[in-house]
Amino acid sequence: MWRARNLGAVVICDRFLQTQVADFNDGPAFSHWLAHPSPWLRAAARAELAALRASERQPPDLVIRLHVTPEIAARRRPGMGLERLRHGVATIAGLRYPPGTRVADISSDEPFDRVLLQAKRAIWECL
Repeated sequence: MWRARNLGAVVICDRFLQTQVADFNDGPAFSHWLAHPSPWLRAAARAELAALRASERQPPDLVIRLHVTPEIAARRRPGMGLERLRHGVATIAGLRYPPGTRVADISSDEPFDRVLLQAKRAIWECL
């Protein structure tokens, strides 16, 4: 991904790794094993954390952060509880990115075509 970007390609990813919140949106899933008695599980947790930290050394040029109100999210995902959705919305809003990374905050409560247009504009501004 980074090699392609450095060669002039535009690389678009669905998500980007983060180390700020464990067990959330491509964050560390094995961090609870860092102090586990098993050396294999500790090694797996350390390897995962090293991979996540490596991604931080090459941050994205642009993050398109989609925001949705918990109420609309509940309509889109009726099986999830409103409190869990509120927590997720607040957590996403609180994620921070390295200096130099542009963050385009877009409300995904809007109709799809409007959200897509805003995302395209953010990408073009970054190019």
